[in-house]
Amino acid sequence: MVINNGIKDAREKKMMTQNDLAKRMGVDVNVIKDWEENNTMISLKDVRRLTKYLDATSDQLLLGCTKPPIDLSGLTEDQIEEIFSLFITNLKKLNRHHRKINMKTNRSTVRDFGSKVYYIRVRLLEISQEELSYKLNISRTSVQSYERSSEVDSVNRIISLSKLSKVSTDYLIFNDCPLQLSSYELDNERYSILKQLVQFYVKYNTIHN
Repeated sequence: MVINNGIKDAREKKMMTQNDLAKRMGVDVNVIKDWEENNTMISLKDVRRLTKYLDATSDQLLLGCTKPPIDLSGLTEDQIEEIFSLFITNLKKLNRHHRKINMKTNRSTVRDFGSKVYYIRVRLLEISQEELSYKLNISRTSVQSYERSSEVDSVNRIISLSKLSKVSTDYLIFNDCPLQLSSYELDNERYSILKQLVQFYVKYNTIHN
């Protein structure tokens, strides 16, 4: 899995040299070089640290996103489903069984990694564990393990799940991060439409609540 040199871009935006960042991180400068040149995969622990040192989102660092993720925390479940239906219909497979599970899913309780994987699979993608394992090229046992875990220490899996589901890597990495839609591979027009739709829903909800 290749990241898009987002670390280098974020570092240069902060006017920091590789040596500057290495000193702050307490690592050898060659570690920073390897991260930026994709010679070695960064750990989730170091991603979390870099988001603070570089004042960047993990989407910027891991996916090279130039636009911030879109926060969906002010939306209802139906509104979120509508957005995913509009923009990610090719990933969804309608199934009555999944629909029954959906009704029991409460987004407000989704905090740890396992709950988020379950929420993404059941509510947003509406696919089975077998289908998710196929799309991520992992075993069903691995999917079951993810759904039972508080977190997974694998940047590759985080990136793969984010690209598949369109949720931000920040949402997957940080337990306290609200549900966000990643801007990865969203052109300016689609990004603008989504932002306006979310803003409309938030305003609507504020007025009617």
